[in-house]
Amino acid sequence: MVKKIFGTFGVRGIFNKELFPETANLLGHALGTYLGKGKKIGIGHDTRVSCDELQVELIKGLISTGCEVYKFGCVGTPLLSFFIPRKNMDGGVMITASHNPKEYNGLKFWNADGSGFRMEQDRELEKIYYSRSFNAVKPKYNKIKTIENLNTEYIQNVKAKIDWEAIKKANFTVVADCGHGCACYITPQLLQALGCNVIPLFNEPDGTFPGRSSEPIEENLSEIKKLVKETSADLGVAQDGDADRAVHIDNEGFYQMGDRSFALACYAFLKNRGGTIVSTVSTGTVVEDAAKLVNARVLYSIVGEPKIVEMMKKNNAEIGGEENGGVIYKGWSYARDGIFTTALILELMAKENKSFKELNEMLPQYEQIKVKIPCPNDKKEILLKKIEEKIPKDQDLITIDGLRINYSDGWLLLRPSGTEPIFRIMAEAKTKQRIQELEEFAKKLVNDTLNNL
Repeated sequence: MVKKIFGTFGVRGIFNKELFPETANLLGHALGTYLGKGKKIGIGHDTRVSCDELQVELIKGLISTGCEVYKFGCVGTPLLSFFIPRKNMDGGVMITASHNPKEYNGLKFWNADGSGFRMEQDRELEKIYYSRSFNAVKPKYNKIKTIENLNTEYIQNVKAKIDWEAIKKANFTVVADCGHGCACYITPQLLQALGCNVIPLFNEPDGTFPGRSSEPIEENLSEIKKLVKETSADLGVAQDGDADRAVHIDNEGFYQMGDRSFALACYAFLKNRGGTIVSTVSTGTVVEDAAKLVNARVLYSIVGEPKIVEMMKKNNAEIGGEENGGVIYKGWSYARDGIFTTALILELMAKENKSFKELNEMLPQYEQIKVKIPCPNDKKEILLKKIEEKIPKDQDLITIDGLRINYSDGWLLLRPSGTEPIFRIMAEAKTKQRIQELEEFAKKLVNDTLNNL
């Protein structure tokens, strides 16, 4: 069996410990061999310190197999996906570790239509990577080109897609927490172009993430919550390192889970037309609630952007997303786009003449928890199997991705991370007492089982 180096989406690891410049070079050779001589490859990267070294080696690998390289620069993952088909690229690579800590980095691979590589494509790349059987041509370094002004062009496309004049008329004030990532180059500029008064936060590109950790979860967002309240802003938006996710802070300074932004995006995108929503097993019931408001159906997929996109294509779905605030829009791009989601929510606020808090109140409230338990990568699968053996046979159980146990008053999801040495616990319930019960039960179940392996 070929060893796997790909996770849920792409290759990721701690730089110079699990992921090396040589890895990028070999993956460049493998991708160039897989796609073929003369193919045009767009490359983007986030603000991480190790991106330059990885990009240099990746390009060397691609050039040596006869590919043409187009450097997109420091752009968000949504922009790379958006422009791959629009710039007639044959594929792309995004150098990023998304929401992971500063010591991590990674590479995500993209098809000509702007969708991420599917699992079977990952396996093909792995075979080539380990075989070291690469195409070889005489390098032509003049085949490296730079594409500029993508942020400006993206903003123009957003303004053409939504009613930006309604947003401008509403005169919103928005706090934009860019988290020192790619969003620094695009989100405040877009908000200004939409006519918003922008209060930037952690808006200096810095791959060491000095202001806060890259993941936009509530424990990392105390500053934006405070700033939204102090400035009486209408909305706060916080993004991860590559800007494909966005979570929002309401006008009273309260953090809203990413699945609520997803739900409101579904409501805004499908209003008056209905359609199909693809959601993951880790996403809250609030998406189903939003679907009922717009006469849409919800299909569940495995966690991970490529799996969502695959199901969207198969079922001709209009929108797909995850609980982390990443949403994908048919006809826009096949990547999670936290930048576009924020523009869409502002348009909804303007047209409905409602605050973000009031929009959220259209949907039921739930209690949720997310817990990470350290778990070595080599124990993840056996741990999952042992836990499943302990679950009663008559339990309502979904096993397409981890173990999701459905109850009459909530649900519990247990699944190994595809990108980190951790085991994830997620749960939702209607009351605080019930969510505490589910959390205690899940922690004990996972820890006891892990300790006995």
